[in-house]
Amino acid sequence: MSELDHLKKATETELRRFYTAECTKRFADISRFFIRNIITTQIGEDWVRAGIGGQADVWGHLFRKPYPMEFEIELKNVKTPDRDDQIKWRAYCDQRGVPYLYLRAKAGETPKQIIDTWATATGVWLEGLKLR
Repeated sequence: MSELDHLKKATETELRRFYTAECTKRFADISRFFIRNIITTQIGEDWVRAGIGGQADVWGHLFRKPYPMEFEIELKNVKTPDRDDQIKWRAYCDQRGVPYLYLRAKAGETPKQIIDTWATATGVWLEGLKLR
């Protein structure tokens, strides 16, 4: 049994970690997944920002010839609201043809069920991307 099997609930950050691990395991032959961290921190007197506010939680690429296809995946827990900067990032991706997948947890699901549902939906989505 894994750590995921014992959880009754999980934060969005925890779900992101489990989701990325599961997708990396399931789809290693066709794609690669990465967690994106957007941070702002102070170093001495200077503030440093890494990433662009609103970028998706997970990014990666589908292995294709002659070039890989990049993609973005936004994950939402049951009650996590969509922020304006996230909505703008999705529109940016849509306008530029960057594949974007939006996944939201359903009330009453265990973390294991959420990850299984999300990974299955991702597999179907990736199969569709292969046809582009």
